[in-house]
Amino acid sequence: MSILSGPTTHAVNILSNSATMISEIPINVIAASIGKLRGTEDAISFREAFVDVIATYHALGDAMRASAQAFKTEQPSDFVTKLDYKRQAISAEKFEIDPNSGIGQVFDAYGRIIRLPGRFLLATDEAFKAIAMRQKIYREAISVGMKAKRLGKTADEINKEIAQLINNPPETVREAAEDYARYKTFQTPVSGQYMTTLQQFSNVPPFKFLMPFFQTPTNIIAQVFEHSPAAFATKRFREEIGKGGKHADVAMARMLAGSGMMGYYVMASMGMFGNETMMTGYGPTEPKARKNWLDQGFRPYSFVKKNEDGSYTSTSYSRFDPISGLLAIAADTGW
Repeated sequence: MSILSGPTTHAVNILSNSATMISEIPINVIAASIGKLRGTEDAISFREAFVDVIATYHALGDAMRASAQAFKTEQPSDFVTKLDYKRQAISAEKFEIDPNSGIGQVFDAYGRIIRLPGRFLLATDEAFKAIAMRQKIYREAISVGMKAKRLGKTADEINKEIAQLINNPPETVREAAEDYARYKTFQTPVSGQYMTTLQQFSNVPPFKFLMPFFQTPTNIIAQVFEHSPAAFATKRFREEIGKGGKHADVAMARMLAGSGMMGYYVMASMGMFGNETMMTGYGPTEPKARKNWLDQGFRPYSFVKKNEDGSYTSTSYSRFDPISGLLAIAADTGW
């Protein structure tokens, strides 16, 4: 909880989730273009690519209610969260104390105070999951509408099918929406024997201090690779390509969008766009060179702007995952 107690951590989490969801719009535009070129039968339409804006607006009420409920109860809407710990570990019940007694109420109050940073994180993620689910459902609704249009149905029939899916989504659509919400908030359950063993290892109390979070960093690393030229090395990318159709289009769009961004920032980190604005990676490793570099105002993994007096001002781009991972790789490659 101490790791999560800083306001900056929560601000970064909000901005990171927001940036990840906003980036889905250009990715879907690229996927729609790929679908056109490949002649994909169920390709994403450009209308489907931009429906996220409308879905987000309509989901704000649900997001606020989900956030408030999670903060109040400390329970997520499903079985996964970013918090890799047993919730409510400090309470009168856990210590077999009468919760109605004075000491029992003290234990319960102390536990609630200790978990406040976790509550804020859980509440924030529940809001973003509600928005992501609505986005996925709206996309599926638009896809159904486009199919109905190709079949020659009337406008009233099309609108009725769209409304029915949005208001009462089938189980398959709901499951896909839940999976997408976990993916966008870096909460996809980690699978595989190696990962299971590592997760069990991290749950041993002494090692928990060394590895307090397990699933989220693993998901972030996977998504960094999915948006890079090394996407083929990830399980999800291979599965999406194997499904074919629009799933393959989106997977290729993620790889192309991330790879293109990386290429641009490799050049930026090499100073190919001038020395007024630059981007840094880790920087020099030789002690004297590094001290001189830091004294000028450079900082690792930052956007750097040159001041009028010749010094530099750095603004860190780290922790804005998974985008920061792509930028870091690009900057170190350029260096």
